[in-house]
Amino acid sequence: MTVVSKVASGILVRDSASQKMHYYRYSNAEVSCWYKYLLFSYNIVFWLAGVVFLGVGLWAWSEKGVLSDLTKVTRLHGIDPVVLVLMVGVVMFTLGFAGCVGALRENICLLKFFCGAIVLIFFLELAVAVLAFLFQDWVRDRFREFFESNIRSYRDDIDLQNLIDSLQKANQCCGAYGPEDWDLNVYFNCSGASYSREKCGVPFSCCVPDPAQKVVNTQCGYDVRIQLKSKWDESIFTKGCIQALEGWLPRNIYIVAGVFIAISLLQIFGIFLARTLISDIEAVKAGHHF
Repeated sequence: MTVVSKVASGILVRDSASQKMHYYRYSNAEVSCWYKYLLFSYNIVFWLAGVVFLGVGLWAWSEKGVLSDLTKVTRLHGIDPVVLVLMVGVVMFTLGFAGCVGALRENICLLKFFCGAIVLIFFLELAVAVLAFLFQDWVRDRFREFFESNIRSYRDDIDLQNLIDSLQKANQCCGAYGPEDWDLNVYFNCSGASYSREKCGVPFSCCVPDPAQKVVNTQCGYDVRIQLKSKWDESIFTKGCIQALEGWLPRNIYIVAGVFIAISLLQIFGIFLARTLISDIEAVKAGHHF
């Protein structure tokens, strides 16, 4: 006959056949509510941000009619900025959802998925930064090809057009390496076969702003490349955007490094919370078996 008695710190079992006493100690392990709800709060922000990104991206596609004809995405030779917004939204939504539900339900599988994905993203960011530093010429060539490809599609997508205009205005540049790069676009090409009114011109974002003008002159770049090159800098930016970005980076290296460190610390903090919560849950589950 076996007699079981409860004591303050565990269970006392007496086996009458062998007259032996067995003491089983209660496990003191418990899931920390602090880490649990801190991880939930951490992820709810990313989940809500993912919802916003997805909403904005789908709304933009709806306005452009892409949702009714998805082949428009494949027909664009450049990159549709909305695709990047949607990709970021999907990643943030998925990770935020896994982290929130994993924390609330104490689901180890979801928490491990969240933690593993953050670790993967962290090392991918680190690898990209190191490779970009080591292979600067290769990165420069790829960026030139990317920029030239989007110049060709400048008039094909309004979001791409706004992105290029914003880049050129913010950095006071024109084209990848100069205004001549706009010959790659069929509307701005200087060849005799072009009948576009924008022939031998550049987008208005290449124009040197006139402080006296309160309204943006979107036709300021018309026929500007017909003039002598020596006069171009009087009306348009002649520096290429690649050179402008190369000059911008050293001037703002501390800001770039600070942003990278801040993002890395946020990711490390999320990994720490997830791993701590996983350890607590595993300890509690292990304590149930004695």
